[in-house]
Amino acid sequence: MSTNKRKGHRHPNSIAALKPIKPGEVRNPEGARAHDPIKKELKKFTQKYMRDTIEVAFTGNIAALQAIVKNPNSPAFQVGLAKALANAITRGDWGTLESIAQRVVGKIPDRIHLGSDENSGIAISFVKAKKNEGS
Repeated sequence: MSTNKRKGHRHPNSIAALKPIKPGEVRNPEGARAHDPIKKELKKFTQKYMRDTIEVAFTGNIAALQAIVKNPNSPAFQVGLAKALANAITRGDWGTLESIAQRVVGKIPDRIHLGSDENSGIAISFVKAKKNEGS
């Protein structure tokens, strides 16, 4: 433990950073991702192959995914994704398919609708909302 630190002593820069946020102000709109250009490029690269492979999975058949796997020019990432999609489709594993699709499209937000029901007094229903709808 350092002997130079006094109890209750704060660095002047930490005190200056405690300014309240003004209404509507966003101090870091892109979050930590904005500071890492390698992560941005990797995300761009993987999203392109994910979109292409998911499109094949939804519009083609298992043979089309297997063609990606067998193609020696397919990137390793796309080969792994095509194998995962083909296996999930074969097994009927819709949870895996949904997870992969959410990586590209984003999670569809859940909406809770609260209202009254004539018989019981209160009804609660969960509705999956489209991403572009308001909350």
